Amino acid sequence: MTPKTCIVYVLETSKTSTDIFAAAQQLANQLHLPMAVVHVMPDWDKQLAQELTTLEAELAACNIPLIVLIGNPANTLAGFMHHTNPYKVFHSSDSSYKKDTTSLEAVDVAWPGVVIPLGQLAELAAQGKLAC
Repeated sequence: MTPKTCIVYVLETSKTSTDIFAAAQQLANQLHLPMAVVHVMPDWDKQLAQELTTLEAELAACNIPLIVLIGNPANTLAGFMHHTNPYKVFHSSDSSYKKDTTSLEAVDVAWPGVVIPLGQLAELAAQGKLAC
């Protein structure tokens, strides 16, 4: 059996749900696994990318990458999950997590791969080099 490698938080809007996000962070630290926030855009959306830039910086302060994927959301996300084999996937729309969360904590284990920052993705989009 392939080992579970990470915790994934699927961002379905441009805002995180603090309760769910905190639960994901706590589980990542408890299991000593890296965590990533993943958002899938069907096509490059310059305005949404600009909105996500602030979140990207906030996540970086917690040692968590924002991974923006471009393509068919269902297929693209399924492919990402297949390749990363997460221990658990949290969704920003999940309402089952209700905790009093006063502060978010950094994740102890860094993401093992290279993540292209939104600024570089924007440059690639401007050059017509993003293929879906």
